[in-house]
Amino acid sequence: MRAYTVELDISDIETTAHQNFLDYIRNDRTRIKYSSDLKKFLDLIPDKIFQDNDIIFDDKTEAFVTLVRADVKLGKSIINAYVRELKTKYAD
Repeated sequence: MRAYTVELDISDIETTAHQNFLDYIRNDRTRIKYSSDLKKFLDLIPDKIFQDNDIIFDDKTEAFVTLVRADVKLGKSIINAYVRELKTKYAD
């Protein structure tokens, strides 16, 4: 039996939440659509929510991850509000 050695490149172990999101989407068209959808979602979150929680929001993906880690209930509320908005939009 032949032994295999594996070496992992962990130089980018500290990638961003957004890069992690993109890395796991294989299809290019899907990646573009999901990135666009994510941007739309994040842009709908009022900056005041991040400010009230003392979160720097230059990178809204990282800001949202930080927000959800700090306050899961608030994160769920934001996602639920977004889903309700989509339902209303597409019900018409």
